[in-house]
Amino acid sequence: MQLTTVRAASIIACVAAVAAVAAGAAQAVAVSAATQAATPVTATTATLNGILVPAGAALSYEFEYGLADRPGFSSDTTAVSVSGVTASTDVLAEITGLKPSTKYKFQLVTGVQPPAGSTAAPSSLSGGVLTFTTGGAGKVSLTSRKLKVRKGRVVVRFNCASTLTCTGKVSITAKTDVGATVACGTASFTIAAGERQTVRTHKVSASCKALLTDTPGNVITARLKARFTTYQSRFSKSVTLTS
Repeated sequence: MQLTTVRAASIIACVAAVAAVAAGAAQAVAVSAATQAATPVTATTATLNGILVPAGAALSYEFEYGLADRPGFSSDTTAVSVSGVTASTDVLAEITGLKPSTKYKFQLVTGVQPPAGSTAAPSSLSGGVLTFTTGGAGKVSLTSRKLKVRKGRVVVRFNCASTLTCTGKVSITAKTDVGATVACGTASFTIAAGERQTVRTHKVSASCKALLTDTPGNVITARLKARFTTYQSRFSKSVTLTS
C-alpha cells in the first residue's frame, strides 16, 4: 500500500511538472499582436490601432505605415516599451501629415526581448497589414459667377467647403474681338476651412479696363482659374465682369 502511494505521488508530481513545462512553453509562445482597423481617420490624420498580448514578456511595439500602392513601409511611429503585462492590451498611434483621398497601409510590429540570462536572440512579429483611405479635402467654389470691378479691382467671393484651409491663387482673363488675351486681375488668398471670403484682385490691366469700357453695357465674358496648394482641386470657370 505504501509503495502504491509513493508511485501515485510520483505520478502526480510528474504530471504537475509536465503541466508546468507545458504552461511555461505556452507562455513563451503566447506573445501575439493583431493589427486593428484605423479609426478615426480624417483628411490628413489617422489613429492606428492594435491589440498586444505580451504574456509577461518585455517587448516594444510600433506601427509601420506607407502608401498602399508602393512596396514596403516608409514611416514608423515612436516605439513604446511594455514590460510585465500579461493581459491583452489595446495599443494605438496617432499619425498626421497624410494626403487627403489617399489609400495607406499599416501594420503593428513588436520586438520581443528574451528573458534575462537567456542566450536567445530578440525576435519580432507583425500583426498583419490593413489599409485605410483618408477623407477628401473638400472643395472651393464661387458664390457667384457675376463679378464686379470696384475701384479698379475684381471682387471675387469664394466658399471654402473644406476640412482644410483653402490656400491658392486666382487669375482672371478675357479675350478681345481679335482673340488676344488680356489680364483682368490676379490674387492670392487663404480662407479658413468652412468659411467664405471676399478676395479683391490686383488692379485690372489697362487693356481689360478698355475692353470693359468699349463693350455695350460694360459687361464682358472672362475666364477665372483657381489653383490651390492645400489639396483642393483646381478649377476653370466662365464668369462675367461688369464695372
